Amino acid sequence: MTQHPGLQSALDLFNKVERELARLETAVSADTYFNFAITAYHICDWVEKDSTLPKAARRELESLRQQLPIQICRDIANGSKHFGVNYSDPVVADATCVTGYGMGRYGKGAYGVGEPKIQVTLADGSLLDGLDIARQAVQLWRTFFTKHALAGSAV
Repeated sequence: MTQHPGLQSALDLFNKVERELARLETAVSADTYFNFAITAYHICDWVEKDSTLPKAARRELESLRQQLPIQICRDIANGSKHFGVNYSDPVVADATCVTGYGMGRYGKGAYGVGEPKIQVTLADGSLLDGLDIARQAVQLWRTFFTKHALAGSAV
């Protein structure tokens, strides 16, 4: 029995995160970013448990977890699910969804309102764009699955 309808493998979850990124590329929103971050980080859990992936993929997982975009997704996913992180080493100090004139991408969002922008402040004070982080996280996963996915899988 499964508790994940329609998703059977880590590759399926990767394909879901690509759909989440496509939604962000269409229109950034806090809801969509929440879903993206949870999916992007939890691919790690699925890779650990997916017996269809080669052992080399599971061995490489720890180094992937150390990549900044994945760590950012970890902190945003855990902060979103649990109303804050419950560990002592988050890389994210603050993540906000800002709206108003000049925010978001030009020509996106409702007329006169504009598109929201996800801003991530790291523990070191660096300010990053959430959409750029999402793109980087998907690229890391795309590279991983291209290298490790079973023959014949569509990535």
